[in-house]
Amino acid sequence: MSYTGQWNSDAGKIGIAVSDDLYHWEKLSQNPVILPDVRVVAPLGRGLRKFCHWRDAKLIQHDGKLYALVCATSKTALADACGTVAICQSMNMKVWRVIGEVQVEPVCQELECPQIYYMGGKYVLLFSCFHDLFADWMIEKYGDKLRQTSYYMVSDSIWGPYHFVPDFNLLPNDCPDSHQNVQYANQFVKMKGAWYVMGTVWSEEGDYLADGRKLTFENFDC
Repeated sequence: MSYTGQWNSDAGKIGIAVSDDLYHWEKLSQNPVILPDVRVVAPLGRGLRKFCHWRDAKLIQHDGKLYALVCATSKTALADACGTVAICQSMNMKVWRVIGEVQVEPVCQELECPQIYYMGGKYVLLFSCFHDLFADWMIEKYGDKLRQTSYYMVSDSIWGPYHFVPDFNLLPNDCPDSHQNVQYANQFVKMKGAWYVMGTVWSEEGDYLADGRKLTFENFDC
């Protein structure tokens, strides 16, 4: 399991924990093991939030190799759209290298909780973002349709290029519990041949993990 050990400071740090039974976990003595490489990503955010964006590592396997997808900041994109996903690789979980970035359409300042899935013949990049952290052109184009929740991009290749899908029905915005309208940090979960979306709901009455909602993608057109 990967976890964020430090995130809202001038240096992001990600660690690994291991378990034999999924109940008892032990941190690696080598932690932190996934660190930003300023040769690949920017050391600090260049949007509204200026600290180091290096968090939310998602472990995936592809072609027999192990990778971590990390929320990071692009060195080259415009400040209002500098959110990127760093690609880290390891052979043993202890030593990691930042090998590049996922090619993403520049849509926001932070691509939080980035994950890649293969669905319906396409690679789907799921991410979360706040309304005010989207690029100016996105806010001008979509306005109040952008909210605090999860969105996705699609590509024919695992590392991109990914293009934003203007489908705002990934999660409804008229839930009986209004807090669930901004359900965040979502994941796709496959069960019995169907895909579901699950995420975190922040509430003053107490945070909770929302029940899964069945995904009903009509298409993956960009």
